[in-house]
Amino acid sequence: MGRIKIPGAKNSLASKGIQSGTFIIEIICIVLIIAFLAAIIFFIFKGLRKSRRMKEKDDTVLLTSLKDPETVESKALEYADKGDYRQAIRLLYISMLLRFNEDNIIKIDKSKTNKQYLIEMQINGFEKYDLVTEFTEIFNRCWYGNRNLQKEKFDYWFGNYTKLTRGAV
Repeated sequence: MGRIKIPGAKNSLASKGIQSGTFIIEIICIVLIIAFLAAIIFFIFKGLRKSRRMKEKDDTVLLTSLKDPETVESKALEYADKGDYRQAIRLLYISMLLRFNEDNIIKIDKSKTNKQYLIEMQINGFEKYDLVTEFTEIFNRCWYGNRNLQKEKFDYWFGNYTKLTRGAV
């Protein structure tokens, strides 16, 4: 008879145990969801880096295998005729770099970035530097930003390419 029964005392202790167990399970679930999302984001960015490396490798192969800017320019025009202006602007840009290399405005090196070529042109006092900078921005946006280019924009930049490369020195 020394025991005093308090109504609901047993129930409240049991419910506290259930609540703390539920709380731990909720925390574990949240941690697992965050880890899962982080893994997905990691693999997405890893894939993007890999595709960018593949594009850079393609550029290197193209630059080492095609040394004649006129050949690269005609390939650019072939792509433009097919409606692939993104690839066409890429080849046009590469052709411009090849011409600038021939004219000793820059020295092509597969390890250089477009920004480094621009710096080299600026240091060498290339008078059409601003136009090349704009062309580089368009090229980077289309090629590395994976954006499409319309025919009118390609035609506009082909005209600028001609201004840049004909009598560039």
